[in-house]
Amino acid sequence: MSQASFILSAFDLDRWCSVLETRFTVDDIAALQTIIDPDIDADPEFARCYIIEPGEMDAINQRFDVGFDQARLKLPEVEIWLERQRKGRSIRNVPYLVHTNFELPLMLEGRKKLARFTDVLPRTEEAFDRWVEKASFIRRSSSNQFQKR
Repeated sequence: MSQASFILSAFDLDRWCSVLETRFTVDDIAALQTIIDPDIDADPEFARCYIIEPGEMDAINQRFDVGFDQARLKLPEVEIWLERQRKGRSIRNVPYLVHTNFELPLMLEGRKKLARFTDVLPRTEEAFDRWVEKASFIRRSSSNQFQKR
């Protein structure tokens, strides 16, 4: 049986960014599809991104031994997303998880000093602007650059 790789992401709805990701492999896609949506015939290749409910997360952890514990994040507003890792040329095909979409939490922790965006989504911009208003970040809007103070 062939394996497929999937990524679970915890998305903080307050900060409007991913705060945790894990990659896992699945040897039985049909079993995962049954957990997520028994009527998944509309997406046989599992190409869409899915919001995972707590009961589904429990079933994924149990069936595939993922160990993804949302409660340990202690975040009031978080969504868990599941997506299939695509083969081919992608930033996701490196053997490690990259910092893309983790700019805000890394900057808040002081582990990243600068974030520069070419295409900023309105919600991402709002999330960063909250920290500019609190004087934690400096924004240089001509270049969509945010810098830790």
